[in-house]
Amino acid sequence: MTSQQTPDKRLEIVEFLKGFAIFTIVVMHYLMPLSLPGPVRTVLPAGGAGVHLFIVLSGFGLYLSQLRRPSTAGQFLGRRFSRVYLPYLATVTAIAAVSAVTQLYAGSWSAFLGHVFLFKMFDESIVGSYGYHLWFLSTIFQLYLAFPFLVNVKSRVSDAVFLALGITVSLGWILVVYCSGHGETRIWNSFFLGYLWEFNAGMLLAQYAMAKPSAADSIPSVALIAAAIIGGASYGALATGLGGLGKLINDFPGVIGYGAVGLLAFRFSPGPVRRFFVLTGLASYPLYLIHMFVFDVAATLASAYGVALGIPLVALIFAAAWLFARLLQRPFAKLGARATGA
Repeated sequence: MTSQQTPDKRLEIVEFLKGFAIFTIVVMHYLMPLSLPGPVRTVLPAGGAGVHLFIVLSGFGLYLSQLRRPSTAGQFLGRRFSRVYLPYLATVTAIAAVSAVTQLYAGSWSAFLGHVFLFKMFDESIVGSYGYHLWFLSTIFQLYLAFPFLVNVKSRVSDAVFLALGITVSLGWILVVYCSGHGETRIWNSFFLGYLWEFNAGMLLAQYAMAKPSAADSIPSVALIAAAIIGGASYGALATGLGGLGKLINDFPGVIGYGAVGLLAFRFSPGPVRRFFVLTGLASYPLYLIHMFVFDVAATLASAYGVALGIPLVALIFAAAWLFARLLQRPFAKLGARATGA
């Protein structure tokens, strides 16, 4: 799927960036438990900035869809229910069933029901149950619930005010979290208000891309390189220089630097590499859902039988993600489309 073969290059870039982001997240999660040289371990957490790019891309994709085909709040939430919640519920149910037999993860009825009814996003004791990475789904669900309201707000204010509101709310929430001593508490530091500016920025980028589909191509490479260097350096400097507060606010330069790296990768990747990341982006959601489960199963087997899976493990993860997407994600999406009439 090259840019010449893709009807809408905006979507190719989005899928590439999603694939790039999930790839760095998967690699980070795979390598973190290993014994690595100091410099590698220092840089490795930067791969986690992919979750912030996902938030930007979520705002972009949802608002681009809204601009193309306006929907009511009910239709929107119905589609999210079928395309996001149901695959998530199926995944958690399967993981909980396996854990009940194998003790892979500690679980309880409270933890499982917290996933089913989404109250885990308010309970620190279970927010990371059945795979700690699933905390991110709580943030995404919160943003989905807020999206119809944000669309309404955006229709009433200028673009500059909309972005300023997002930045102000995010900074305000970060200060509340820091001053209340909850900087290390996941349900506080990952509440959606802290990421609102990223989501709002994605919505504005969608509006801009709708008007100028080739806008990304017009950004000079030297500007992207500068943004990558400055954003990355600021990301690290804030975390080391300001401690807990720095870790809470370094997402601002971090997502800019990371996004610039992603755009540079898209611009200069050879065809096969570009196709790999685009195809990975198409399976990014199921891949995010299951990758830690596959890692943990593999680690358990390796420990029990002394087998290191290495590269085959990564291949297994991607294959499982595609199978999951084919068997669950698409049928749920079709069911939701019929149910909501969208």
